Amino acid sequence: MLAENFVVKGTFFQIKWKDEEWNKFLDRVKFMLIENLKSKGYFYNGPDSFFYKYLEMNFDIIIPKNESILQYIPFLKKRFEYHSKYFEKLKNTRNDIPWHVKIYLYAGKFKDTDGLFIEITSEPAIFYKIVQVNSNIFIDNERYRYIVYTSTEFIDGIAKSLACTSIKEPKPLLEYIKTEVSEKLKAYNFDKIADLLDKGRKEIELGKTENGLVDLRASIENFLFDLINGIGEKPHPLHQPENNINLLEKIGYLDGKTKGLMIKVLYNGIYQVLSDTTHKRENVNLFDARLYFNLTEQTFDYLLEKIMRYKIKNVSGSS
Repeated sequence: MLAENFVVKGTFFQIKWKDEEWNKFLDRVKFMLIENLKSKGYFYNGPDSFFYKYLEMNFDIIIPKNESILQYIPFLKKRFEYHSKYFEKLKNTRNDIPWHVKIYLYAGKFKDTDGLFIEITSEPAIFYKIVQVNSNIFIDNERYRYIVYTSTEFIDGIAKSLACTSIKEPKPLLEYIKTEVSEKLKAYNFDKIADLLDKGRKEIELGKTENGLVDLRASIENFLFDLINGIGEKPHPLHQPENNINLLEKIGYLDGKTKGLMIKVLYNGIYQVLSDTTHKRENVNLFDARLYFNLTEQTFDYLLEKIMRYKIKNVSGSS
């Protein structure tokens, strides 16, 4: 079973007190989260970014002597082995126990009320045992349901401690990120592209944004290539998505205006940006990454509907 199947995520909303300043509000919620998780045996290792409107928080289970497990991770990166304390703690922790907890907080409105959206992700010990120790661990369906249940209750408990409103009930990450476009892609036999999108979305939600964007870039290349193949035309090579968009105009499926918009958004605005970003290893925040995925999926949906479902050509297009 894939490690990602054990990850559970939920989204909640915390109302801001009337006339409370945003910075004080975020500090208050941050403090409550730290104290809540500290009482459960977790160490807060600091936000990745903090702008009083957006905050990323990471918590790890405490190992002996109240030390953060994160201080041992550099040993893994440099020497490809874990410090004995980290490995021993992971080995002796029950599979269902949340091992790493990630929380995103960002300002917004829910039902015309100001507040914070709070996304909580639980990665249980089994996730790290599979990824870092033994990828061949077998978990039967009953144990799997129990592991998911434990993380679900854990996330619910955090939300209830803050008296949050539930926006999306905690559920396995694969269900959390599932989109209609992925289902539609599979219905038209674009399984590879659907898998790339699903995998990429999982990566960005797990904090592996660079990997997720690489998958998104590959999905654009493969979709246009397979789409043109599927209608009986010869596509340009994978690494030439701009030429494949031009080809869709040439064979009559796009008019000049729509083609120009697609070049501007899908190719220049997303594909080229992703190419530059991944090559330069630039950081992209979660919300920008989600935007890239959403715009790409909307474009895929448009082309699937127009070309695969209804086979609509422009009157002036050539065959």
